[in-house]
Amino acid sequence: MEYKIVELEKFFVAGFSMRTTYHNNQNIQDISTLWTKLVTDESLQNISNRIDSDKMYCVYSEWLWSEVHNVYDLTITIGWKVSSLDNIPAKLHGITVPAAKYRKYSVKGELQSSLISSWVDITIEAHAARAFNVDFDEIESDVLEHIDKAIIDIYVSVK
Repeated sequence: MEYKIVELEKFFVAGFSMRTTYHNNQNIQDISTLWTKLVTDESLQNISNRIDSDKMYCVYSEWLWSEVHNVYDLTITIGWKVSSLDNIPAKLHGITVPAAKYRKYSVKGELQSSLISSWVDITIEAHAARAFNVDFDEIESDVLEHIDKAIIDIYVSVK
């Protein structure tokens, strides 16, 4: 897959979060659950310091190798960019996406299948270069209106 190396400043995301695992593709089910919650729960409307409302973020963090299943466990947060993590509603989780160097992959196509196939390719291709710090997907917020023609940028932190 083609990519560009970009250096980003830190930013913050507030949204719904859960711990998951790659074991038995549980992460795919959990991401789907979080997306559903994102579009149906009104808590996100109460984020007063939301910025860049054109984009939604799916952040992958707190990577931990599971010796039991030989896969990664991680935390997934799906939400919106915010100006700070102050005053976010109690049922939401805030995360800092650190300033770092990232590989940026741009993907177009049906949302779920494009993300899954791209991440499979990235996992194989970029494994040695990955920092396993914080990775994220940046998705146009109107994606549900054209789910078969999604535009997604995938950012993978690198060493």
